[in-house]
Amino acid sequence: MRKLFTLLFILFFPLITFGEESIKIKAEEISYQENFILAEGKVKLEYQDIKVWADKIRLNLKKNLIQAEGDIFFQKGNQQIKCEYLLYNYQSGKGEVKKLKEGKIPPWFWKGEKLILFSPEKLLLLRGEFTTCERRPPHYHFTASQMEIYPEDRIWAKNVVFYLGKLPLFYLPFYNAPLKPKPYGLVVWAGSSNRKGVSILSHYNWYLNPCWRGRIYLDWIQKRGQGGGMDVDYYHQGKGYLYAYYFKEKEKFYTEYEEDESGAREGKDRLERWKIYAREHIVRDNQTFAFRWEKLSDPNFNRDFYFEEKKKGWDTPPLRREPETYLFWERNQPFSLAGILFRVRNNYFEEVVEEKPTFYLSLPYLPVGNSYYSLDGEISYLSTEPIGDSGARILTHQELAYPLTFAKGEFIPSLFLKTDFYSSGEKNSLKGRVTPGVKTQFSTIYRYPYSHFYYLLQPRLSLLFQPAPSIDQDNLPYYEDRDRLSREEILNLSLINLWEGEDRVLEWDLNGDWDLEEKECVAITSDLRGKISPSRYLSLYFLYSPPTENIDFLTLAINTEKDKWETRINYHFFREKKEENIGFRWKWHPSSLWNLQWENRYNIRYSFMEESRIEVEKVLHCWVGKFSLRWEKKEGRKGEFQFLISFRIRGI
Repeated sequence: MRKLFTLLFILFFPLITFGEESIKIKAEEISYQENFILAEGKVKLEYQDIKVWADKIRLNLKKNLIQAEGDIFFQKGNQQIKCEYLLYNYQSGKGEVKKLKEGKIPPWFWKGEKLILFSPEKLLLLRGEFTTCERRPPHYHFTASQMEIYPEDRIWAKNVVFYLGKLPLFYLPFYNAPLKPKPYGLVVWAGSSNRKGVSILSHYNWYLNPCWRGRIYLDWIQKRGQGGGMDVDYYHQGKGYLYAYYFKEKEKFYTEYEEDESGAREGKDRLERWKIYAREHIVRDNQTFAFRWEKLSDPNFNRDFYFEEKKKGWDTPPLRREPETYLFWERNQPFSLAGILFRVRNNYFEEVVEEKPTFYLSLPYLPVGNSYYSLDGEISYLSTEPIGDSGARILTHQELAYPLTFAKGEFIPSLFLKTDFYSSGEKNSLKGRVTPGVKTQFSTIYRYPYSHFYYLLQPRLSLLFQPAPSIDQDNLPYYEDRDRLSREEILNLSLINLWEGEDRVLEWDLNGDWDLEEKECVAITSDLRGKISPSRYLSLYFLYSPPTENIDFLTLAINTEKDKWETRINYHFFREKKEENIGFRWKWHPSSLWNLQWENRYNIRYSFMEESRIEVEKVLHCWVGKFSLRWEKKEGRKGEFQFLISFRIRGI
């Protein structure tokens, strides 16, 4: 009779409902008495995001308590606990755990001799262990006298010892580990090269909270020297970054590789290499504040430490461009933009026009009847240190446009006026000039829908006439290219073509500029990009100069992407900088455990391999191993062969 009652209870009373909430219970035997439910044998309880498996559960509906015994598995969200006794208030989220076996908040596993506080905000353990390794026993683990676990945030531990297997390696008085999978912790690259010898590049990623994190660097290069530094990423009212690095170079390395090259360092500090970099960007209430400060020990720092800084996560553009130091603030309103800019020379080797300061104002789109008026103006105090020239510059550009629309096209005639004033710093040296001009623009759009694809053509024709300025440039101070005005009669024709079909999109922009005074085409540019098949992407850009019958710039890239691999072939040519190379990159991702990459860049102009790199990454349970083999050569320098091996612990 009891078994029959139990079966009927399971079939017809699987939900105990109170208010708008419900608890689901399944078990071999269930009994109900007033505000108590007793479940025994393979019990499973569910309530909201809480799940409990146990041998025995006693549910107190009046006090909102779950009392579980036996082999218990508790889960709330991504938090899991294995124990032998659990007392839990499912309303407050607080409870008590005895005979703790293991807890988990991915990617961390943890356990302790005693769990003395169990709440949604904090778990407090005594004499605990934690690791990200799934093996039992783990490949590595930390022990701590006390652990504070803040779910969804971090683990704070005191008196921490790091073990590799059963071997203790080091002690830390405090340790802070994030509970979200981030690549934090100690990362060491070890390898060798024919030029630098044995290298050990290491950094420790520290994490305070989501708004403050960074790295500490310590590097040793056998033939070159040793160095160290740190960086900080922070988010307060805006986004900021600080970086500082110092390297003490060896005299022998300097003498062999750098002493005879152009721009070699001199003096007693020539072996001390360093870099300081800071930036901040804040956007708030239609206002933008930003600054960048870069100071380097010498002009070749970015070049000489390019590989090491790439390993630190620096992008290629900042390492190839010249350093910049500026500060600006601007306010953006619907019909106006105003700001102030300071640009200074911060390094002895820089050749920049300093702006101390520049005030600028822009009224980009003001309706005046059926016309539109725009104004751009700036007032600058300029300096060309160390040459020594200084003075003021006032530039304005005003334009009045009257758009006319018809059928499928638009015609926009406009008048503009440029006024430039310059002062060289001498008494009564203010000089100026006025340059009026005319612009017209005509554009239209043709659309051709077909059954399998769609085609759009947008031709645009514009004409610019600007007479010679009232005062010749030779009679004015000259600071930058934009200060040199001349007579212009330019006709521009552009064609925008768009093809769009099934799994294919192709856009082609073609531009041509004609000098009407010289009666010749001066420049043709073409920009082609798009998806040419379900797995292939194409981009092509070139700049052609008809007067010299030369292509001045050309870049071509073809990408192929499949489920587990990707290839890229690219060609680059830049006549002014005498650059011409072809590159190939292949990536293969056969599974979640493997990543392979092979990359080559060949210098066509001088017939040598600029760079060749092979990288293999393998996930090894709680470790990630990476092998890198690299060859690099630069014009006028010996080639360098280097290999590096690194292991890092996942999730810390």
